[in-house]
Amino acid sequence: MKNFSIFFCSFLAFVNVFSQTPIELANIDNVKISYTLTKLEATDKKDKYLIQVTLVNTSSNSVYYAIPGIVNADKTVTMDPFNDKFAKVKIRNSTGLFGDGIGLSGDNTGLITTGNGFVYVLYPGKMYNSETTFKVKSGEVPIVTNTVKQNLNQLSNYDLQINRSMIDGLWKSTCTSVDMSLSFVDMTGTSPANIIQSVNGKQIKWIKQTDITFIKENDNSTTLSYQKATNSFLFSSSDGISCTLTKKN
Repeated sequence: MKNFSIFFCSFLAFVNVFSQTPIELANIDNVKISYTLTKLEATDKKDKYLIQVTLVNTSSNSVYYAIPGIVNADKTVTMDPFNDKFAKVKIRNSTGLFGDGIGLSGDNTGLITTGNGFVYVLYPGKMYNSETTFKVKSGEVPIVTNTVKQNLNQLSNYDLQINRSMIDGLWKSTCTSVDMSLSFVDMTGTSPANIIQSVNGKQIKWIKQTDITFIKENDNSTTLSYQKATNSFLFSSSDGISCTLTKKN
């Protein structure tokens, strides 16, 4: 999938300000950004407008992007407040102090990359809408630009941290028709991180061995291994049993 640099993804459009037909600003691998303008009032000095912006993934598959995180002194990771949007639509000639604009974002998946990026998703067909009002000098045509700030990718392109957001919930297995619950437990003191599997009233503890592998408590030959390409876990045992665990939506 194409990557689009923050520095080279600006688009400029001059429009008929009385038209309600959406004006397309960008089409990036079938992710489209468009807007409409409505003139609300006119005075001798300034004209006031409403801009309504829509971000929509018109493809049949979800696409993802990662917002850079900032590692704090206490080792927690927070989102960069100056770089937390997928795209920014701006009115270049508005009379606002720094110019008026709208930031556009998808849905936060709760997933975090190993590089401390917060992963967002644009679901197919879902419309992400935002609007604001602004003013320009009387008689001026609003100049609307768009800057795409993040690169689009498939989820499999990211190396993900295994955390609560990824693990907690119901999972299904190719080895059984019974759903199971998985819960992630963070490392505490000398106790490594682990996953608690609950099924049919029984609990199994899986202890973290590597960044992507967990071993069954008291059974080092039985493992759960994270599969990046499919965002799933592979169950393997010494007697040859192999199953795929996938989280239910």
